[in-house]
Amino acid sequence: MATNDMLNTANVPFVVTHGGTGLASTTANQLLYSSGTSVIAGLATGNNSTLITSAGGVPSISTTLPTLVQQNSTVMGTNSALSVSASAPANSVALSASGYQTLASQPAFNVTFSAPVTNVTGDGTVYTALFNSAITNISSSYNTGTGIFTAPVAGNYLFDCTLNYTGLAAGNLLIEAFFVQNATSNSFWTSSGVIQSAAGTFIVTGTTILTLALNDTVKITTDVTTLTKVVGLSTQSFFSGILLG
Repeated sequence: MATNDMLNTANVPFVVTHGGTGLASTTANQLLYSSGTSVIAGLATGNNSTLITSAGGVPSISTTLPTLVQQNSTVMGTNSALSVSASAPANSVALSASGYQTLASQPAFNVTFSAPVTNVTGDGTVYTALFNSAITNISSSYNTGTGIFTAPVAGNYLFDCTLNYTGLAAGNLLIEAFFVQNATSNSFWTSSGVIQSAAGTFIVTGTTILTLALNDTVKITTDVTTLTKVVGLSTQSFFSGILLG
C-alpha cells in the first residue's frame, strides 16, 4: 500500500512520486537534477567550472561555455560597461556604455630615431634600421636596442615604415628597403635611378600585413648603391606595427 511506501520502515529512500529523491546518499557539492521522469540523479561539480546544458538540455559541468553562448555573449544589450580578463594584466578588454572597445594590452609600437643616423649605407651596405626612440611600445615587444619587433602572440600584424634618406648624390643608382620576417626579406621599395632632392634627400614608404607565429621577428633593412658610405636617415623616419587579430 501507499502508506507502507511513505513510512519506509525498512529505511528504503522515499521515491520521487512520494516526495523523496530515491537516493540513499549524496556526496559533497553534488547537484541534484531530474535525469528522467520521476528520476533524481546527482551531478558532480568541478573546481572553477560552470553549469552548462547540451543542445538537448542535459546539464553538465564544464570549464568551457557552449559555442552558441560564446557567440551570444558579444551582444551586451544595455550593460553600462564590461571588463573581461582571464588573467593579468587586468582590464585587457573593455567595452564602454557606448559600445567602444579598448584593448589595453594589444601589441602595438611606433618608433623613430632619437637623432639622425649618418654614413650607414651608400656603398651597398645593408643597414638594419635601429629605431631607438619609442613613441609607443605597448607590450614592450619592440626592442630599441636591436631594432627588432618580436611577436608576443601569433596573429596577423600590420606594419608601416617611412624612411627619409639624407646624403644622396646623383651617382646613387639604387635604393632598396625591406620588411624582414625572421630571415625572409619582403621588399617594400626598389628604386633605380634615384631622383633625390637638391638637398640630397629622398622618402620611401611601405605597408604590409604579415602572419607571424609566436616569437617571430620583424625588422627593417635598407641599402643604397653605388657610391661611398655617406647616406643616412633623418628623424622623420618611422616604423610602426599593430596586431590585427
